[in-house]
Amino acid sequence: RKYQIVYPNLITFGYWHIAGLYGLYLCFTSAKWATILFSYILFVLAEIGITAGAHRLWAHKTYKAKLSLEILLMVFNSIAFQNSAIDWVRDHRLHHK
Repeated sequence: RKYQIVYPNLITFGYWHIAGLYGLYLCFTSAKWATILFSYILFVLAEIGITAGAHRLWAHKTYKAKLSLEILLMVFNSIAFQNSAIDWVRDHRLHHK
């Protein structure tokens, strides 16, 4: 099986990991508690978007949601910067094949 490197993803995800490490450094050196709290809230919302939205709702279809919840989960999913929900679901379904 031949793998193809998706360079835009490699660059984007690499950048976000470096930015995350820099953010962690700032947490201990100069960030205010309100900034740390805001960052943590964004992290939790992004995880909800990926786990409850892209993974459970759209990739595995484990439950049904009203349109308002679907829109909210799409917004949360976009906070995670893991491609669009459509791309995430496609990649995850391929992962299970």
